[in-house]
Amino acid sequence: MFDYYLLPGWNPNDPEHTENMRKHLYGNGSARTPSIAEGLKMVTDAGFEIVENYDFMARGDEIYGENVWQWWEDL
Repeated sequence: MFDYYLLPGWNPNDPEHTENMRKHLYGNGSARTPSIAEGLKMVTDAGFEIVENYDFMARGDEIYGENVWQWWEDL
């Protein structure tokens, strides 16, 4: 499963964060974006077992370093 979650650095009092979130929610037709903990709880509450969980973007940075292809580069 791949989904969007709030990263620990999310600050609802930061105007730049809130504007980016507004655009994200509008563009994806979402009501809100859950924290990682909320998202994982929703998955387990639905009866699924979480076998692996990681930040996809951080994993790309670890594997490819400066050669990482960011998800937005082909837009």
